[in-house]
Amino acid sequence: MTFHQRIVALLLSLLVTAIVIELVRRRKLREEFSVIWMLTTLFVIIFALWEWPLMLVRRIVGTEIAINALFLLAIIFLVIINIYLSMKISILTTRNIRLAQRIGILEEKISRFLDG
Repeated sequence: MTFHQRIVALLLSLLVTAIVIELVRRRKLREEFSVIWMLTTLFVIIFALWEWPLMLVRRIVGTEIAINALFLLAIIFLVIINIYLSMKISILTTRNIRLAQRIGILEEKISRFLDG
């Protein structure tokens, strides 16, 4: 990774960290999701400051260029995030369906009570 790439990676990591902290402060991002983004920025900072972790990943993955290993890690990260968020959406969808059913049952009971 060139010096310029390292500086850009560090600046972007600091920017993402500041954005995440501000979103948590404004209660627009939950803490559980902020941990994921903070860990991500930590890994980017580690890869930007020290070359050996990225070279280790490059050797394990078998890429010729270190930046390709970094792109692979980014893709894996995005896949994991998508799976996690899909799981959360599925849970919330199930809860909404159950809640709507309970509301319907309660409305029916209330209408029968008032009519009866």
